[in-house]
Amino acid sequence: MLVARNGRTMRRGANGAGFLALANLCLMAIIMQAEVSMTSLLVRDMDAKTLARLKARALLNGRSLQAEVRAILEAEAAMSDRSAWLLWLEAFRAKVGHRSGPDAVALVRESRDER
Repeated sequence: MLVARNGRTMRRGANGAGFLALANLCLMAIIMQAEVSMTSLLVRDMDAKTLARLKARALLNGRSLQAEVRAILEAEAAMSDRSAWLLWLEAFRAKVGHRSGPDAVALVRESRDER
């Protein structure tokens, strides 16, 4: 006889259906626990200026310092994935638009001619 988490008694039949049901319950419990499990990160020897900038950034974004640092880390971790970085780059280009600047070669020649 097997007892599930909800207290129901399950009996193992000839085909093992009760055992499989209990195994599925256990697997679901492990997955649910993994989904809510959080990991902590401790950063030592933070430069005071960096900390002040992070606090100011958090204030501007209306977040706590912890939420701001978490958002920065999540965004940077996502950028490590090349496809995510390319999507961000495309969105940035669409936001900024195509900007053309002066020709660098022409500027250098002009600067040389002025001497």
